[in-house]
Amino acid sequence: MMLILAAPAIMAALTAAHAAEAVKSGEWEFNAQLQGAAMPQLPPGVTLPPGTELGSGGGMKVTHKQCVEPDRAVPSDPRRECKVDSMERKESVITWSTTCKAPQGAIVASAGTARYSGNTMEANLNTRAPNGSGGFFETSQHITGRYLGPCPSR
Repeated sequence: MMLILAAPAIMAALTAAHAAEAVKSGEWEFNAQLQGAAMPQLPPGVTLPPGTELGSGGGMKVTHKQCVEPDRAVPSDPRRECKVDSMERKESVITWSTTCKAPQGAIVASAGTARYSGNTMEANLNTRAPNGSGGFFETSQHITGRYLGPCPSR
């Protein structure tokens, strides 16, 4: 009898725990810290897009905002033409792979894993791109996100 009386409380606690682990719909700000072997230096007169800055000792930091839905919770690069090849969601963990078309026409492949937790998100993304001389350039990114609120109306 005690178990029957406790069942609604247990179910409520499990539902609340699951809700805390769900991906929150709305506008998110993502900060990606890019690291790679021998990051290229910008030529004189070339400027970085807004929200992008070069780090000391190589690397680059990119910040952007994006509206997120639980079924489309992949942090994306707004400056590239990308296609999500696969995405799997298990509660608050998203794994995905993408291919993007770089400005020079090269195909860039990435794979990542993100964990959403309430108003924050943490992810790691590995990318492989042609280096122009027959080899590949590999980078890794650590991405953090924070929930900003509902998506702005369009």
